[in-house]
Amino acid sequence: MRTNTRINRAKQKLEREKNDLIEECIRFRKTFVPPPEYKPPKKSKKIFIPDETGWDGKNQYISLVLGPRGVTQKNLETKTKCKISVRGVGTSYAKSLETDSDEKLHILVQGETDAAVEEAALEVEKILRGDADEVTETEKAKQMQLQAVTRALGEDFCENCGERDHKYWQCPHKIKFQTAKVTCQICGDRSHPTADCP
Repeated sequence: MRTNTRINRAKQKLEREKNDLIEECIRFRKTFVPPPEYKPPKKSKKIFIPDETGWDGKNQYISLVLGPRGVTQKNLETKTKCKISVRGVGTSYAKSLETDSDEKLHILVQGETDAAVEEAALEVEKILRGDADEVTETEKAKQMQLQAVTRALGEDFCENCGERDHKYWQCPHKIKFQTAKVTCQICGDRSHPTADCP
């Protein structure tokens, strides 16, 4: 069943307009009681990535925000308690229901309050500008993450003896196993012992 139809998009647009009007009423009149089906939407802010950088430059900006294996993004999310994601043309979210498919590449910051969203947006903008503190922290995190991955994958060390400069299958200290010389006494086959003979 298709969910991204023209009718569904129109319904969602009307729902967003209705929510905006309800929010305005709440802001202007403190005694206003919203309808029971009203759910307050999350606050959000879009930070657009500069156009003049070209696609490679945009990838560099995105990798700065995401970090190695998403570490920087996760750290920002825990620090600011906001959801940070990359949206727009060229991302997997470009054709989702929530976003306009023609939108430029941007970083979407979503949170519960306006203050939290603004704080998270400032942190993201610092990283995009390349402020010294943020970049050095990001670089340190990248290096630590790469070292942990290298250790976990055992790229530099042999799993058998722990020495460097060779892999497990090239290890000179590898234990050589001889195949068992088993022959079935009933059928004469070498694939199974006598007790397992069918």
